[in-house]
Amino acid sequence: LLTTLLLLVPAEAQFPRLWGMTAIGGANNKGTIFYMDGDGTDYTTVFDFDEVSGSGLEGTLCLAPNGKLYGTSNEGGSADPASGTLFSYDPVNELFEKHVDFDGINGGTGWGGMVVAPDGLLYGGCCSGGGTGGCIYRVEPSTDGYTIAYALDAAADGSGIQDRLLLTPDGTFFGLAREGGANNGGTLFHYDPNSGTYNVLHHFDGGLNGRTPLGIPCVADDGWLYIATLEGGTDDKGILCRYEPVDNTFQKLLDFTGPNGQAPWNAPVRIGPDLLMGTTALGGSNGSGLIYRYIPSTNTLSEAYSFNGLDGGVLHGNIHRSADGTFYGMSNAGGTGFVGTIYRFDPQTNGLNTLHSLSMLEGYGAQGDMIEVGNAVSVTEHAGPRRLTLFPNPAADHITVRTEGARPVRIRDAMGRMVAMYSVKSSIALIDVEALSPGVYSVEAGSAIG
Repeated sequence: LLTTLLLLVPAEAQFPRLWGMTAIGGANNKGTIFYMDGDGTDYTTVFDFDEVSGSGLEGTLCLAPNGKLYGTSNEGGSADPASGTLFSYDPVNELFEKHVDFDGINGGTGWGGMVVAPDGLLYGGCCSGGGTGGCIYRVEPSTDGYTIAYALDAAADGSGIQDRLLLTPDGTFFGLAREGGANNGGTLFHYDPNSGTYNVLHHFDGGLNGRTPLGIPCVADDGWLYIATLEGGTDDKGILCRYEPVDNTFQKLLDFTGPNGQAPWNAPVRIGPDLLMGTTALGGSNGSGLIYRYIPSTNTLSEAYSFNGLDGGVLHGNIHRSADGTFYGMSNAGGTGFVGTIYRFDPQTNGLNTLHSLSMLEGYGAQGDMIEVGNAVSVTEHAGPRRLTLFPNPAADHITVRTEGARPVRIRDAMGRMVAMYSVKSSIALIDVEALSPGVYSVEAGSAIG
């Protein structure tokens, strides 16, 4: 028996539906969940937070296999002390649910967000709770059950996981703690959810070689992990560095000085072979933050776009690479309301469009990234048993496929020719579709393996 879904790999701009959160503002001045179409239309607030549901939404939403969006708040909730909440929002049924009230012991101060692991669980980090350095937690979407998976010791492990973890092909994670460690400059770590093993790979020195690493480590084609620090370096404006996991080698690549960027809140993201791109919160030729290009083979950083304050500024969030071939992001300042913007950047022309200026009533203080859930171009699923789900759809680089048990998964083109085959061995897998030409493909899940 086959279960088949259609996957769209767009050639032209097919505007996505983008979802995000604001940390402040909204009806109760506690932040919001919103969506907006990629052409700048249909900006809609779907939930206004209050003191009980949470406040200070400074992270990124996670689309779980059950179709719900999961997130954490930095503050608020019903616990004492109120240290934030863990929640979900069902975009189909328009239903918000609070699952955990953090009290600083069971977790709390959730700056980052979650990522879907091969076992179908969601993993994330809190800056508080568990141990003196916060914790790594997991969520079971089918029951919304929450568990601390690892408690960090600030001195030994680092402290304050402020962004999402990086999922590797073997189902383990790399991550960054912004403080603590041997030099109180933060750490780069590896965590294996199967064995519960946490290993510090690098202690930042807190000075010339970087302090306060933020963001999600970036794996480039050369096999190195690329990381940016918010502070440290020759001008104390941050550095770009890299780490080689096999040889345990750390290299400082360059200093941010202001004109080439200042205070990066994120690591760069892989765009293609020998090309990374990222953002800095401040600096650049106009002083309000920039989008940069970085070429690993030549250790060359160049300005792609400098914000001027009118089109946005103070970039705490990173760029999101969309299936439409452009990048979307949020700024924390600027725009007509002076409280931030949502923008689209075209890497081919270096052109930037301000799609929406945020307001205090809508919500502002955006810190995290936006994610795609849905698209203006609908892709219809074949009727049949729900043995197969995939997201995002459309997709530009990767899809997450979930099946009922271990099954072979095949991708066929419009002519019915098989262009790729994978063996999903643990119900969920991350599949690279970057090499596929633009078009519509069928994704099949066959009979169970074994």
